[in-house]
Amino acid sequence: MVSAYVVAYIVVWTVTAVATYLTGRRLSCAADGPDSPVLTSIFAGALWPIVLVGLVEAAMVGCLQAFRRTETTIPWELADIITLP
Repeated sequence: MVSAYVVAYIVVWTVTAVATYLTGRRLSCAADGPDSPVLTSIFAGALWPIVLVGLVEAAMVGCLQAFRRTETTIPWELADIITLP
């Protein structure tokens, strides 16, 4: 049973490292990239549970922003506006 968890962790580690490396190469400029993108990808792969939590958090923020944009607002004519003396 433990070996299945270890194998699953290593497989997800590898997939995350490759995805991080390819995404980093695609989205960064040559001058702005990390000094050693392979080590950065391996480190991100080792910490894939934290990367997963960050992706879920970013997705939730995106969903909340999309929800806020679709809310309807009350027209000023229908709002109760009190004039101050």
